[in-house]
Amino acid sequence: MVLGGIGTLSGAVIGGIIYSFSANLVSHVNSLTGVNPTSNLGSNMQGIIFGVLLILTMLFAPRGIAGVVQRIRSFVHSRS
Repeated sequence: MVLGGIGTLSGAVIGGIIYSFSANLVSHVNSLTGVNPTSNLGSNMQGIIFGVLLILTMLFAPRGIAGVVQRIRSFVHSRS
């Protein structure tokens, strides 16, 4: 999964966890914004949120979340 990180087992696990919790995020966003879950926008909200997360990940973390974690680890180890 691109969101977690391509080519890593941890990236696939992280991406799967994020995707599985996206339904909870959608219901929370719908309740905060007052969007009716049965409306056209409400029923497509999961795809919209996941698409935005995917685009932001590709723009700011091209190696996925696992790549960000790996970069942080190497930065911490290089400073010690």
